[in-house]
Amino acid sequence: MYITYQGIQNSQSLSELLDTAAARFLKNVESNHESLQSLNWVTDAPGFEFDEEFNGMLYKIGLGKSKTAEIVKQENSQTQRASSGKHETTKKSEKARREWNIRSFVSKRDIDELDFSTDKGSRPSVTSAAAETSEDLANAVSDGSPETMQRPGFWGLFRGTRRSFGRLFSRNKGDQVAKTSGDANESNTSGMLDSFSNMVLKYAGNMVLTPEAIAEPLKELKLKLNTKNVANDISTMICDSISAGLVGKKTASLTSVAATVRSALEDSVRRILTPKEPINLVRNVSEANARGEVYSVLFLGVNGVGKSTSLAKVTYFLKCNGFKVLLIACDTFRSGAVEQLKIHADKLGVELFERGYGKDPSAICREGLKHARANGFNAVLIDTAGRMQDNEPLMAALAKLIHVNNPDLLLFVGEALVGNDAVDQLRKFNQAIQKMGESNAAQRGRRIDGIVLTKFDTVDDKVGAALSMCYITGQPIVFVGTGQTYTNLGKLEINDVVHALTR
Repeated sequence: MYITYQGIQNSQSLSELLDTAAARFLKNVESNHESLQSLNWVTDAPGFEFDEEFNGMLYKIGLGKSKTAEIVKQENSQTQRASSGKHETTKKSEKARREWNIRSFVSKRDIDELDFSTDKGSRPSVTSAAAETSEDLANAVSDGSPETMQRPGFWGLFRGTRRSFGRLFSRNKGDQVAKTSGDANESNTSGMLDSFSNMVLKYAGNMVLTPEAIAEPLKELKLKLNTKNVANDISTMICDSISAGLVGKKTASLTSVAATVRSALEDSVRRILTPKEPINLVRNVSEANARGEVYSVLFLGVNGVGKSTSLAKVTYFLKCNGFKVLLIACDTFRSGAVEQLKIHADKLGVELFERGYGKDPSAICREGLKHARANGFNAVLIDTAGRMQDNEPLMAALAKLIHVNNPDLLLFVGEALVGNDAVDQLRKFNQAIQKMGESNAAQRGRRIDGIVLTKFDTVDDKVGAALSMCYITGQPIVFVGTGQTYTNLGKLEINDVVHALTR
């Protein structure tokens, strides 16, 4: 089409141009209706002088400024066009490089200058194409007779109806090409425009979110969370919470639905990992000492997660901050547990309080705390036996130790490698502690206070255990273990976890 030749890409300007052209044609057809009835549109096309009027329209709406391209011919070209139109035949030379300077739109003269094809004369010109377009337009504004509706061509899209060209380019979501009864082509066109509008809204923003619109992005994010070691129950609850918060809201400008859902997930993960009451161990110990008290920390967790090693790392951390630390060995069940803790104490240069194996851990802890108060210790770290969350006798013994001695801080030690089992572990440890506290008003509602996440250096981006543990307890991750030495203890970088879980 001639319009396409102009290189017009702005849909709004193109729509205005089409509206103006349609109105001009329809006005001419209506004003010359009497004389046009007997006119043969094939052999005697009416002289509307549309090329001149069309250029005027271009300038009127601001599209006509200067021609689009010009050729810079190379001086070394061996084949040139003579002014008389004659061609000199010389030996074939290399093709000359042409340079294009794109500015606005291409005129008919430019097209002819750029056309070096051998069949140039046999092809219709732009003027003849415009004449054919005029004929097709006449078909478009016919009376809808069977003969007219059978005519081929682009304007078959508008068969038997008189309407503005601009309707083809919907400016609003609700705009559609008017539907003619029984016309399947127009119905398909309308459906395509609706689909296009929905697609634009989906990816460009300003779309009201529905459960259906966010279902697929949420499904993908849930799968991603599960692959990052987030417990399945936790990922489901997080996605349900995100869905409830997004439905009915509008996406931001130039923001897709998927990006909106991902942003909501980032906010949710950051909110879960950010503690309501951060635990500053150095400050807590100092405040307890200022009151004349010894600050006590009890480490608990399942078997083999690194409780004793984590306790030794925290001991080193406190000692580096100038505190005098006492270790109490309350793991009287596992063979070698006391000896392991003794090795750590010797390496760190701290005192170990122990009474061997087979004794009541609660009684040992009580004696150790009394020893710490009597000898000017600043902090006491209590080691306990690892136990599975389903072992009720051992869980009851742990709960008794906690409620008899009432340590200041309960730290759950868990592996960063764990997935769904993290939820079950924390729930049952908390349940055991709370159950024992029901008989003691002072201990009622006691729960795990914080988390130490071990082997954090081995999981790469599969850091979902941190999210699962924080979500189920509502408590912060106080430390993360990042290696085997005493110095490999650090703080959780929330932004890094958010990035790992959502990218």
